[in-house]
Amino acid sequence: MTSLAGILAKLDRAEESIELLNKERVAFLMTEPLPYHVEGGFFDDPTKYEFRGYQDRPVPLRFSILAGEIIHQLRSCFDHLIGELAAANGQPPIRNHEFPICTDREKFRKAIRQQAKVKGISRSALRRIVKAQPYRHATPDTTTINLIHQWDILDKHRLLLVVGKMVTLGNGAEVGTTEPEGPTPEIIKLTKAPQKVLSEQGHEIFSIALSQPVPDFEAKGQFHVHLVFGEEGPAYAVEVISTLRTMAAFTRKFISSFKDELGA
Repeated sequence: MTSLAGILAKLDRAEESIELLNKERVAFLMTEPLPYHVEGGFFDDPTKYEFRGYQDRPVPLRFSILAGEIIHQLRSCFDHLIGELAAANGQPPIRNHEFPICTDREKFRKAIRQQAKVKGISRSALRRIVKAQPYRHATPDTTTINLIHQWDILDKHRLLLVVGKMVTLGNGAEVGTTEPEGPTPEIIKLTKAPQKVLSEQGHEIFSIALSQPVPDFEAKGQFHVHLVFGEEGPAYAVEVISTLRTMAAFTRKFISSFKDELGA
């Protein structure tokens, strides 16, 4: 009888690896000296108080390798599914079998008609695969299934999924002055800077604009550090563990929806 056992075993392994990566992430971010620091002060403008984040230790390459392995396991689950669906429909698996993932309708049609990527599967299974295609969504590039596909391709050619750190401000900042007799600071604007992966040169995280210079102005903030994917594109700086967990949950739900086709 056709079975999902092999696919589910891959999924189990991917999920185990996610939790392993998460444990190593926590240990890395919490080990003294911390791999980052935040400085506050007036850097370029006497009326603009900035919090800037700096990378002090790079993220281990092992994190990128683990993330790439996880995504590859997830992507291979989809290809494995096509062979199982063909077998369940009384057709032998072939070398061309591959789960098509396309952001363009014409490319999907070519994959089906000319490249025989899903040859031998049932019509009902094909309809489900069509519904899952990124091109059917308003933002195809950022769909979970497309990110799995694209990042798996990139990871085959280079140590992609460059993983970096990003610092964000927590529940606001405390402000005041070191000299009680000095002028009362008037805050005219609070600005959250665009998300960026930390570097040794540092970058702005958050700024406080004052109506006039107040030399003894000071601010304190609570900051959260995140491990993020540093790949440029529509999914730049998304958090690593939550993204991988979302990918794994999506894959498990999608694969499990074919139980009736596979007699499982």
